[in-house]
Amino acid sequence: DMTMWMWSVDLRGADAEVGRSENSPSCGQCMQVFTGHNQSVTCGGFTPDGKTIVSSSLDGTVKVWNPKTGECKHTFSFQDLQSQWAVEEQTPPSPDEVGITCLDFSPDSSMVLCGGIDCAAHLININNNRVLWKLGRKGNSAAGVGQVMPGAAAAETTSFHEDSVETVAFHPAGQPLVATGSLDGKLIIWDANTSTPRLSCAHPRGVIRVQWVKSGPTHAGGAAVAAGASVGGGQEAFQHLHDLCLYTCCLDGRVRLWDARSGQCLREFQGFTKSLLDMDLAPGGRSIVAGSDDGTARVFSH
Repeated sequence: DMTMWMWSVDLRGADAEVGRSENSPSCGQCMQVFTGHNQSVTCGGFTPDGKTIVSSSLDGTVKVWNPKTGECKHTFSFQDLQSQWAVEEQTPPSPDEVGITCLDFSPDSSMVLCGGIDCAAHLININNNRVLWKLGRKGNSAAGVGQVMPGAAAAETTSFHEDSVETVAFHPAGQPLVATGSLDGKLIIWDANTSTPRLSCAHPRGVIRVQWVKSGPTHAGGAAVAAGASVGGGQEAFQHLHDLCLYTCCLDGRVRLWDARSGQCLREFQGFTKSLLDMDLAPGGRSIVAGSDDGTARVFSH
């Protein structure tokens, strides 16, 4: 219905009632309804510092909200950039091709990375309301088309996506790296400082979820639960799990672990019979839960 709702949820259980004031919202109470988008809201969330809410929509906008008042502080409209795209790309997207599908927040809460149906991703600064750079169908105009960072696999690296960008992720520890995944089957790792691609990792079908490992090295091996299959190193791959590793969730029904330094696929987790819908990681990245269109959810551990 083009709105976003904020609810009071208390995860402390029965003890939470102790010390609650009369004016405190009860658990399950709607605290705010945010209105202003013109099409379906695709995602939204709090910045890591909890002070701001950001939402995205198929109307091609990203909105920044005050969670206390419900006021829209700023709107980034990517439909308004079509005239600029027309100059850069010669073929600007139509209004129904600029919907925003996903977003993620930088660890310091200052920036948002969003991906869209038009094969592009945008990095925006929500403190000064600036669009910092664009990763589009013709590459990033600010950095030049097809630039590749030293050390990247240049022969295999493509500097743009060719289908809808479905997932984006900042490096959680503040490394200047962002990841984008698309229905074109590509995971692309970008240098956030220069907006240039470092490497690209190919999948047989679309990538719908990307998540970085959020902790430092671990040294535990093991087999994956629910028919996890290893590739290129087996259990030894997990002796080198580090915060430059990331997982992808793919429409071919497999979860994959990648090394963002080399682009090597360290391991695959399988067992589903249909496309995956989503996944999430436990802290440390050693357990993964994924759900599929086959009606099952599986937990993999190592």
